[in-house]
Amino acid sequence: MSSRSGNYRFEEDYLLCQIYLDVSQDPITGNNQTRTRLWNRVTQLYNETKDVSMEERSLRSLDSRFKAIERGVRRLIQCIKKVELCNPSGASEQDILQRAKQMFVEDVQFKTGFKFDHVWNILKNVEKFHDNDTTRRQICGKHPSDYSTSQSDSQTPDCNTPESPGFPQFSMNLNDDNDDIGGFSYERPIGVKKAKLKKKIGEQREKDSNMLDEELKEMMKNAKAERLQLIELQKQQLYEKQQRRLFR
Repeated sequence: MSSRSGNYRFEEDYLLCQIYLDVSQDPITGNNQTRTRLWNRVTQLYNETKDVSMEERSLRSLDSRFKAIERGVRRLIQCIKKVELCNPSGASEQDILQRAKQMFVEDVQFKTGFKFDHVWNILKNVEKFHDNDTTRRQICGKHPSDYSTSQSDSQTPDCNTPESPGFPQFSMNLNDDNDDIGGFSYERPIGVKKAKLKKKIGEQREKDSNMLDEELKEMMKNAKAERLQLIELQKQQLYEKQQRRLFR
């Protein structure tokens, strides 16, 4: 192995992330192993199962690469949660992801954009990347003592910016019947038609919200099933390679 490792290829990143998930989520030892032991196992399995065209990697190199991937994935997940907080009606999962990537590059630490689409599908639902406390502070506003961090983390996303592609720019003000006269509120009757319209829109919003909840649940279920299939496939491939190595 050379003194300085080369750049990681997509297939190397994928293998690294898959092995890390298998080792860290091992139901027998995953929660009880030290960080050193975890990365010793990851490094050993990586170099044993890598393709012959892949470069052999050291523990330090693999650890450093995974940290870079983890930082990017965590940040994109935070951006997605900020976009979802705006509750963009009619926006698909892809629309939300694209808007989150636009927000992602606004952070000076990630101005070159998100570089890990090739491993996004196997990492986006990993629980350790969803830091609820951190995300909540970034979405709802930080304590004054936390304002030393980057400006992009402390701002609440602009839910109605015209730069958001794919989001319907639909707005209707149904509360414009109240006039302020001399500091007092004077309310005019809204009328039967407008009352019906309010009711209809409210029912539609509730219906859309329920449908979105069901779609999100189904997507999470499918994503989990897909990841389990990938893990089983990877384990089978590891087993087959080990068997071939034994026969040699």
